[in-house]
Amino acid sequence: MVAETIKEIQKKRGLTNAELAERSGVNKRTLEAWFAKDGNPNPTLSELQKVADALEVSLDTLVGNKPKTEPENFYDKYSQYKELLAQIDKLDLKSAALINDIVEVFYKHNGK
Repeated sequence: MVAETIKEIQKKRGLTNAELAERSGVNKRTLEAWFAKDGNPNPTLSELQKVADALEVSLDTLVGNKPKTEPENFYDKYSQYKELLAQIDKLDLKSAALINDIVEVFYKHNGK
C-alpha cells in the first residue's frame, strides 16, 4: 500500500525512480525493491521520511494515516488563484522562483 501511494505521487510529480532516489537520498535499488511484487515491502521510517520530503508530502500521507483532504503542494493548494498563477507563469524563471520562495516563507512562518 505504501509503495502504491509513493508511485501515485511520484507519477503526479513526474519523477523517475532515479530522480526520486537522488532527491530523497534513498538508493534507487531500494526504491525499486519496494515497488517489486517480490521485493522488500518494509521500508524504514527514516527512508519513508526522506521520500515524503522529496515528494513534498507528509509522512502520514504516505502511510495513509490521514485523509487527503488538502492538496499537498503549493500550486494545488492555491489553484483557485489560477489567474494570478498564470501571470506568474509568464515571468522569467528566476522571478517566478523568487515569488514562489517568498510566498512559501510567509506560509511556513504563519504556521500553516
